[in-house]
Amino acid sequence: MFAGCAYLVLFSAASFQGNPAHKVLDAECALEVELPGAEWILSERHSTVSGLVAVRVYGPHGEIGTRFSIVQHPKALAGTGLQARAEHLQRLVGKPIEVTAGEIAGLTGERMEYAVQGSLSIEYGVWRGDVFQVIQVSAPSGDWEDAEKGPVLRAIFDSVRFVERSATEADSGFDATPPEEVRARRAPAPGRERSFSIISHEVALDIEPATGRLACQDLFVVEALAGGESLLELSQSGLEVDSITAAGSDLAFEGGGGEGAAEGGALRIHLPEPLARGQTIELLYQAHAEDFFVAMDQQLVAEVAVFGQVREGSSYSSHVLYYPIDERNDAAVTIALTVPEGYVAVSGGDAGSCETKDGRITFTYRTEERRIRQLPFGFAAGRYEVARGAAGGGLEVEVYFPAGAEKRGAAYLDVALRAGGLFQRLMGPLPWKRVAICVVAPERKETGVSLPGQILLSGAFFIDLEGIEPDGARVADPSMMGYLLVPDELSHQWNFYAAPLPNELAEGVSTYTNLLFLEQEGGHAEYLEGVRGCASAYLDGVARKDEVALADPRIYQSSAYRMIAFCKVPAVLHGLRQRLGDEAFFAGWQRAFTSIREPDQSYALFQAAFEEASGQDLCSFFDGWFFSAGYALVEVRFAAKEEHGAPAVEVTLRQTQNTGPFEIDTEVEVETAGGEKFRFPAALRAAEQTFTWPLPEAPVKVTVDPDGTALLRVAGA
Repeated sequence: MFAGCAYLVLFSAASFQGNPAHKVLDAECALEVELPGAEWILSERHSTVSGLVAVRVYGPHGEIGTRFSIVQHPKALAGTGLQARAEHLQRLVGKPIEVTAGEIAGLTGERMEYAVQGSLSIEYGVWRGDVFQVIQVSAPSGDWEDAEKGPVLRAIFDSVRFVERSATEADSGFDATPPEEVRARRAPAPGRERSFSIISHEVALDIEPATGRLACQDLFVVEALAGGESLLELSQSGLEVDSITAAGSDLAFEGGGGEGAAEGGALRIHLPEPLARGQTIELLYQAHAEDFFVAMDQQLVAEVAVFGQVREGSSYSSHVLYYPIDERNDAAVTIALTVPEGYVAVSGGDAGSCETKDGRITFTYRTEERRIRQLPFGFAAGRYEVARGAAGGGLEVEVYFPAGAEKRGAAYLDVALRAGGLFQRLMGPLPWKRVAICVVAPERKETGVSLPGQILLSGAFFIDLEGIEPDGARVADPSMMGYLLVPDELSHQWNFYAAPLPNELAEGVSTYTNLLFLEQEGGHAEYLEGVRGCASAYLDGVARKDEVALADPRIYQSSAYRMIAFCKVPAVLHGLRQRLGDEAFFAGWQRAFTSIREPDQSYALFQAAFEEASGQDLCSFFDGWFFSAGYALVEVRFAAKEEHGAPAVEVTLRQTQNTGPFEIDTEVEVETAGGEKFRFPAALRAAEQTFTWPLPEAPVKVTVDPDGTALLRVAGA
């Protein structure tokens, strides 16, 4: 997602005075522009190799509030263009944003302008063949009105020129790494048996929103799994470690310098003497941050930049390891959160005591069950109101929201309860009984993240749901994102925590459960529209030479990550549902989420669950779609035939990609000379197959996958 929020940063004088125009040619976006000077540099750039998805941000060196931006999406992701952006942005600015006709560089399109926090953005949106482009200039409002600066800003739009797309090098086919090699890459390294385990944490946090200070104390218990262990290697981030003690004595340690790296770092603790097998030791960890703010700009999830902050308006933590964890991160945890009176502090786990003393209030949460957690427990603190309810199956859901937003809080609780009831039916009950959804306000960008027993939802997504109906054709629209973000993150309670799926698979599973939620709410047609959108987004937005297999660890270095994880996976799961039928598919689905307990076994157990439920060997299906790159490239031949003296059609489908073949269950539509259309199921299981079907008269046209839900492209189409 591209955020159109503006920043309060002034131009430097050099941005306008005495500098010749700086011409920039962006070949991927096929656009040329003259910027006010050479100090306007490229500050953000990401795209797929195909160039269909791209973001470019140019601005004066060292400044982020003044910028020229290009945002490009394929048709499948663009929705209704600027109108969709306006619907989302008007919830941020608090008033309607008018979209009018506009022209830029000779192309007729749309135009809008809006002000946010003292900054004005003007945008043009145009359709250029298979992509939609947004061209934006943002600057402080006063600069637009300034006699010298205003004309320079507007001249940027006047200088835009569209050029022909540069020719790309010949397509060399998909990454041809064989499935067995991908499986080997996922195998754990030998000799990685754990020598110790943290069995419990007692975390006490002191949160001071007015100053940004966060202090943490963690009393944790370590058990030796093998004899002779005297060095503990844990992960910790975001806080500066003050001391680590055992029985009142200081222990030597390295790491924990409080640099604020959200990805964590090694914390090495030297024990006073080696532990014998089965022996335990209790350690007291104390750490703090005078200004708790942990950010990491990354591209895998474009919305997320701030992983933790303590601020007067909103305090929270998501990925930050503010208490130390071991590799498995499966300890029992008690968290006590102390905040000033008037604030509410929330974490995952069962709610315990709530005690007030000396103008401060402590909220306690406990989780006794030991289960692998992909992320640590988080927290959120603010001046919250709360709405509570129970979903079918007994799941308790709480929504914490700002005062005055009771209507929205009730609407989000209603969505969460309906989604929670569906997920419990499809994936079984959660091993914990409570999930808390907390609205937060990051300092920059947005966030939507699922933590153990807790969901953090940015206020920008906490929209008025009145009038929003399930619409599978608009799953990429901002208005639908607010509606679907709750079921999306709630689904991760099952597919990332209860069953520890790897992140790339879990993201796609959550997209698929969004489609199942749309199916429950709006019917099967809405579900199919969503599948079609995912398949189209993947096929249009991924470059063949940049794609790797879903299960390949290299996916996190590929610019195609989002298209593979978020778009390809749900289309693959739909294909598996088509193959097995609903009864076997959903039996396997539930079996998967009640059997997977170890991350290293997740893909194998996911496959085994569907094989056991259906009685089918699905090795070729999983090898193709999970452990190989790409999609099917199909050549189609057909001819009129006679079968038993009656008219028929013979259709041959041949896969031509350099990998595969893929196993696909789709339909073939045949149009006859009289204009009638007939559909036939086609179970493609080989590189080339021929099907014969009866017809009332001669065929004139054949269409493979008329619904557009399969991951294939037809030669010449």
